[in-house]
Amino acid sequence: MRYPVALTLERFASLTALVRHWLIVAGAVWMEYAARDTISRLVVIYLAFLCIPLGDPYHVKSPARRTTA
Repeated sequence: MRYPVALTLERFASLTALVRHWLIVAGAVWMEYAARDTISRLVVIYLAFLCIPLGDPYHVKSPARRTTA
């Protein structure tokens, strides 16, 4: 079984979308941990959850998870 190693435009677009969505989650966790008071934590979580529908990361699949028939 051979795995393709070429970075096509489709894979690059999928990779950038995956990284952008990962940054929303990682940034929310990092900023929530760094926040000192309750109001700051609530605002960070609210903004992170607001980014989800605005960024539309609902059905992101990485190229490695796709199956070919």
